[in-house]
Amino acid sequence: MFIRNRSRHRWKEGRCEESDSSCFGHFPARHSLFTYYFLKGLQGAADERGDGKITVAEMDAYLKKNVPYMAQRLGGNEQTPVITGNAGEVIAVLKK
Repeated sequence: MFIRNRSRHRWKEGRCEESDSSCFGHFPARHSLFTYYFLKGLQGAADERGDGKITVAEMDAYLKKNVPYMAQRLGGNEQTPVITGNAGEVIAVLKK
C-alpha cells in the first residue's frame, strides 16, 4: 500500500510546521489534516462495513470524504489524499 497526500503545502514527517497553512491548532499534536483523519480511520472511523477490519478501499473513501472537506472549510485549502494498493487488502484489525 502506498499513501500520499497531494497538497500545495509542505509536509514534514506527518506533522505541521508553524508556517504551514494546512496546520490547524485545534487538531491534537498539531497533526496535518491527512494524518489526523488517517489516525481516526485506523481507530475505527473508516470501518464502513462495521466488520472490525479496515481495508485500503475503506480508508481511501474515508480520507477522500473528510480531508478535502475540512481543508476547504477550515482554511480554504485544497488537499487531495491518494492511497493506492489492493482495495480489498486489510490494513488494520480493530480490537474489540
